[in-house]
Amino acid sequence: MGRLIRDRWDKNTFDAANKDRTQQEEMFKPDFREKPTRERTSMAEQAKAMLQGKESWRSTPMENKWDVDGEEVEVETDVELPKAGP
Repeated sequence: MGRLIRDRWDKNTFDAANKDRTQQEEMFKPDFREKPTRERTSMAEQAKAMLQGKESWRSTPMENKWDVDGEEVEVETDVELPKAGP
């Protein structure tokens, strides 16, 4: 006789799917771009933590700096521009 296979409900899978669905829905809210990202807190919260000594200053990572691609650019330095205004 055939075996009856039942789907098992897994709370961890459900919670992970629910969290993902909630995060996806947040992107369509009108104020989404005004909120800080999930990866970092707002600038005000960061400043407050620094003033309280809970966090220290973190400089910009090196990968955000401009890369020199080796292309030379000629720049004219002796050009005089007319002053704007009356």
